[in-house]
Amino acid sequence: MTFFDNIQTKIATLDEKTWYQYLAITAGILLLLTALILYFYFSSIAKWQDRVAEINESRLEAKRLLDKAAKVYKERAEVTTILAEDPNFKIKEYIQDVLERHGILGNVSTGTVAQISRADNYREDVATYQLNSITMKQLTEFLNEIDENKRVFTKELDITKSKRIPRTIDVDIKISTLMPKETT
Repeated sequence: MTFFDNIQTKIATLDEKTWYQYLAITAGILLLLTALILYFYFSSIAKWQDRVAEINESRLEAKRLLDKAAKVYKERAEVTTILAEDPNFKIKEYIQDVLERHGILGNVSTGTVAQISRADNYREDVATYQLNSITMKQLTEFLNEIDENKRVFTKELDITKSKRIPRTIDVDIKISTLMPKETT
């Protein structure tokens, strides 16, 4: 207790000017300590808020990736189901049948089928046709029937005005289908 008694005696013997100097120094030190504590507190909060924002961003990206993966698995299952329905599907015969139903088969100048190997468990059969001097109505009916079949899809379509017969068009079209790699 003598320590506090000594401090009390020292303070009591100070003159007024020195007392205010000590008081100002003590207040300055307390203010500086308070400012330092607040600075480190708020900088720490800002750092953790940034970290939480980064984690939330990573979480959203992971959710997007998981949703995309689920969609890919679902589409892969659909493709497998479609392929299993008709394992002997031939794209050339199918397209020629559709062309014949729409009266376009006589307007075909070339028709070839190429097989493209893919990285997944499928290969892509691409049928390329050049249709000359057909009407827009014939083309739209043909494309509509192709679009209704889930087994095939239009890959490229190039339409130009026919130079031989007025009011007709020439069409270069690529139609594709997926086939299992095992069936080659």
